[in-house]
Amino acid sequence: MSRWHAGLARGASGWLLTDLGSTNGTRLNGWQVRDTVPVRCGDRVSFGAVTFELRDRALGLPVG
Repeated sequence: MSRWHAGLARGASGWLLTDLGSTNGTRLNGWQVRDTVPVRCGDRVSFGAVTFELRDRALGLPVG
């Protein structure tokens, strides 16, 4: 994973994921991210061999 691998930003309609030109790429639910894509509750974001599942911090539930 690179130092500036991907970006996650809050947009008007929810969270947006962008790969920042990383060498090994960013994946959303197993698919390579090529453009900015929306992410939501329960999505899995992978950077190399590391995978995160998006969840709501307050409730412990996936982010919606």
